[in-house]
Amino acid sequence: MRIGLVQSNTGRSADENIQELDLLFSPLKNADVIVTPECTNIMGYTAKTDKLSSAADDKVVQFICNWARENSTYVIIGSAIILNEAGKPVNRQLVVDPQGSIISHYDKIHMFDVNLPNGEIFRESDRTIAGREAVITNILDQKFGHSICFDLRFPSLFSALSQAGAEILVVPAAFTQSTGRAHWEILLRARAIENGAYVIAPAQTGAYRHSDGTTRHCWGHSLVVSPWGEVLANLGTEPNSQIIEIDLERVSQARSDIPIIKSAQKIAKPRIVKP
Repeated sequence: MRIGLVQSNTGRSADENIQELDLLFSPLKNADVIVTPECTNIMGYTAKTDKLSSAADDKVVQFICNWARENSTYVIIGSAIILNEAGKPVNRQLVVDPQGSIISHYDKIHMFDVNLPNGEIFRESDRTIAGREAVITNILDQKFGHSICFDLRFPSLFSALSQAGAEILVVPAAFTQSTGRAHWEILLRARAIENGAYVIAPAQTGAYRHSDGTTRHCWGHSLVVSPWGEVLANLGTEPNSQIIEIDLERVSQARSDIPIIKSAQKIAKPRIVKP
């Protein structure tokens, strides 16, 4: 399977974001599935200044749907900040088929509410509604398990996806430079090894204007990791795109060599010993 990996520097302007995506998608016309980063349609969203739309009315989402149809390609929009069916803002991953139709979606479960050591404070839950449901989509007879960015830190989600049959774990992100430098690669490789699955992790890169008016930077380094934990692609720190061919037989081999999923046991609540 040929995976098109996209690393972008998304901003607030839909027209500028579309121009960048048009350039990044151009070398990927022979890909079977293209995957974009988190916040593909807008970065640094704030409810005070940015007006959101539904997927059907979002200019960037519709550009991607049209591109998928014109090029007969599946595209997983890593996430788009849009309004859900109830008119509430969500961080939503969208799967677009070669006819340009949205066939599946996943809403980010774990919100990025953190106080980082460098003084940065993020409260994603102030701006978007958390999802509640894990999702797997069958694409070209392969099971893709969905996640978004901060979800990466919660192994139980990936374990549930893999035990339900996911062979490819999609982890689009917009990691900050401080967290990216410390944790990005090691967490992605761990999730791949733990689950004997491919990990596809397209990321935002470069500077963006955040809701508090400050300029912040994303880590980049979009990765593809094999079921054995090998880094098969690293896109560095510039906007970029690349096709990576993956061999799905390696998933079966890894799970046969180390049958973690088959051997997983339900663990009871730990007994606490008080000396």
